[in-house]
Parts: sequence; C-alpha cells; structure tokens
Amino acid sequence: MKKLTVGALSFAALLATGAANGAQYDLSSLFMSSGNPQTTLAYGNNKVHDEMVNCPDTSCMVALVATDQFCPVDVSAQQQAFRIRIYVDGVLKRDTWVWGRGDGPAGVQIACRGAESASNVGISSGAHTMSLYTYWPWQFVPATQGAWTVNYFVSTPHH
Repeated sequence: MKKLTVGALSFAALLATGAANGAQYDLSSLFMSSGNPQTTLAYGNNKVHDEMVNCPDTSCMVALVATDQFCPVDVSAQQQAFRIRIYVDGVLKRDTWVWGRGDGPAGVQIACRGAESASNVGISSGAHTMSLYTYWPWQFVPATQGAWTVNYFVSTPHH
C-alpha cells in the first residue's frame, strides 16, 4: 500500500484498525476540498461542504481527515469547544467534540481557532454524499466559519 500523508495523519494509520483485524484495503480514490467562507455560524448545525464519493466494490472503507476553524467576533471569548460532524447520505456517522485553542503567546489573541478530526466510515457500493458540518454550541457567542479542509480516502477490500 502506498502511504499518503495529510498533515500529521496518514492514510496507512487511519486504516490500521482494519489491518489489525486482518483486513487489507487498496486505495480506490481520493477527494480533497477546502474553503474559507467567513459566513456567520448559527447556533447548531452549519453545513460546510458536500462531496460525492463512489464505492466501486460491494463495500468500502472511507478514511477521512477534517480540519475546521471558527472565528469568534470577540477574539477574547473563551468558548472554544465545538463539534466536527460527518454525515453519509444525511445520516450522522461521526460527531466529535473538539477544542479550538484561543491561547497564544502572552498578549497575542488568536483570531480563528481550529481542530482536526480523523476516523473511518464504512459505506456500501455506489455513490454517496459525504457532508461536513460545524456544530456551533454557543447560542449567544457570535462567530464565523473559518478555514476548513476535508480529505476522503476511499478504499476497497484487498482481493
């Protein structure tokens, strides 16, 4: 298997769980997207991006890596927790609480804060919509959607 690296995480490491259980996978396709919309985050779910992926076998493993940022209007705001959510065909598959660190060197305010999430999701054959959402849990803390990236590594069972 060719090792692909995205940030500090690698495709090989994301599929290690399956390999530890005797499963082997071959990379079928890679989808990479990013943006920095600076749109207002509403309280609750905020759709960031949809990506169509295709599983060319009876089943596939999708290793995904997502980075997500928010930019509080008041950079001194201490609310830092938010969620990165991944949906497949409208069904929530991963819901990760993450921390967007706001502390920098003494006297330096961090304008946009972010975190990353990585996991594996199994899908069946055919086309599927993978959706990235930012869940903003702060009703009275205004913020905007910051920079984001999402990488989907679609792999098939090794035959």
